Amino acid sequence: MAARPSSLGKYTLVRRLGDGGMAQVYLAHTGGLGRAQREVALKVMHPHLVDRPEITSLFFREALVASTLDHPNLVTVLDSGQHQGRCFLAMEFVPGLDLRRLLRAVWSRDEQLPVGVVVAITVAMCAGLHHAHERCDGQGRSLGIVHRDVSPSNVLLSRDGAVKVGDLGVAKAVDSWTAMHSATGTIRGKLGYMAPEQARGG
Repeated sequence: MAARPSSLGKYTLVRRLGDGGMAQVYLAHTGGLGRAQREVALKVMHPHLVDRPEITSLFFREALVASTLDHPNLVTVLDSGQHQGRCFLAMEFVPGLDLRRLLRAVWSRDEQLPVGVVVAITVAMCAGLHHAHERCDGQGRSLGIVHRDVSPSNVLLSRDGAVKVGDLGVAKAVDSWTAMHSATGTIRGKLGYMAPEQARGG
């Protein structure tokens, strides 16, 4: 197993936040002595995937898709690039927990979330997703963005009450991604949260 880097370009890694099939996510900060520091969530591609162009393209497409979006209920991608062969995305860090952890904590006490909390989270999620679905290019044409993995682990809840949908890495911009999706024959996302037409490759 490769040793964890202590820094990646201008980013200093603080601790690991999670792992995925494509990347690891770290809490990191920018800046140094005498400069303002900002905490970010830094998604770093696994080293063994860097030499696979189709995976690298998919990884950076998250930044391309997210860069077209600007909404308080969507996680913002701040930066992307490569440093010494490591591909990365820098995203806003949302201090708090994800919806999956919250639900597990509540269910472990044999309780349920209050209806008002459920409604507030759902409305915020829908607002962010609506923004993504309605996003158009400079000529007014729909980008056809569909998230494809709206699961509890991808709904981030901040300590100050903000709700943000994250992980646009599996989002599909319909027009530009159809060829890639068909060529790979891969259905991306979690089966339990897919719409039937998505599972059928629609």
